[in-house]
Amino acid sequence: MILNERLRPQVAPRAQQEDAPRRPLGWLFALFAVALVAAALTVVEKLRDPLAFPIRRVTVDGDFRYLAPANLRKTVSGAVRGGFFHVDVQRVRETLLDEPWVREATVQRLWPDTLHVSIVEQQPVAYWGEHALLNDAGDIFVPARASFPAGLIRLDGPVGTELEMLEAWRHAATELKPLGLVVAAVNLSERRALTLRLADGATIVLGRYAVYDRLQRFVAAWQQVLRDNWARIAVVDLRYTNGFSLRERAETAAAPAAGAGGLARAGH
Repeated sequence: MILNERLRPQVAPRAQQEDAPRRPLGWLFALFAVALVAAALTVVEKLRDPLAFPIRRVTVDGDFRYLAPANLRKTVSGAVRGGFFHVDVQRVRETLLDEPWVREATVQRLWPDTLHVSIVEQQPVAYWGEHALLNDAGDIFVPARASFPAGLIRLDGPVGTELEMLEAWRHAATELKPLGLVVAAVNLSERRALTLRLADGATIVLGRYAVYDRLQRFVAAWQQVLRDNWARIAVVDLRYTNGFSLRERAETAAAPAAGAGGLARAGH
């Protein structure tokens, strides 16, 4: 039996046969994976460098009357710390908002090396006292005095009354425009007494209460009493229940015309 048995060749298991040709390919995949991980680590390390991908350009847009785009670009460049991924755009925005003529600012990154800035400029509608300006929302801002525009209305009042003052001016301007009178200044005292100064130098005293009703009383008296004598009138005081008092200009008081006594007090 033993002698008659044929010698059979030893055959490797099927699994070993299939794995044998795959070993080179497996090593290739392993090397590729290692290279990929190394590359990823290199990129991550590069991105962690705050100076990587530096900001090389700053672009600015907006409608400008009081600001110079070149100066804004210089301001932004001076506020940049770090590269594209590390620059603090909020810090840059806050730096821009420190400029009094900047009302709003938006800062965006543009790949690969640009910061784009959009600016909304302040639009002054009035002087606030001697040293500040007021925009149409009642916000006070204080640019350099030399940059103040000419010809604005002047408003003087306690801090916190900015919107009230704007409304009083707009209402008075609307009521007096048909009479040919222009409001040059509005004053609100600490006791909340309102006074209008006109472009021709005359003053209208409205006081603390029912100021819009008193202004209507002035308009009603314009045709009856005031228009023909207006060149002689310095002050109209409406702080009376049913009338008003007048004070003449200094240059006319010395030589009153006929009927000048009627300028002292009028009532109805």
